[in-house]
Amino acid sequence: MKRHGMDLVSLVFGLIFTLFASLWALWRIGVLDKDSASWLPATALIAIGLLGLGLSITKARSSDVAPAHSDRDDTEVF
Repeated sequence: MKRHGMDLVSLVFGLIFTLFASLWALWRIGVLDKDSASWLPATALIAIGLLGLGLSITKARSSDVAPAHSDRDDTEVF
């Protein structure tokens, strides 16, 4: 099976949706109230921003590094 690249946009929107659905569920069952949940969206947005910043930094580093070349032959022998 051929691997494909990760779709980062879909991952981020899925995580945001999961976060809001979890907050809604916790509010509906009475674990969270208005006062205690008021800081959660801000914290979530900060965490998402830090995640995006970290991913962009690691992507920039990986594109700066040249791939290592090997001297071995990758042909298969049966």
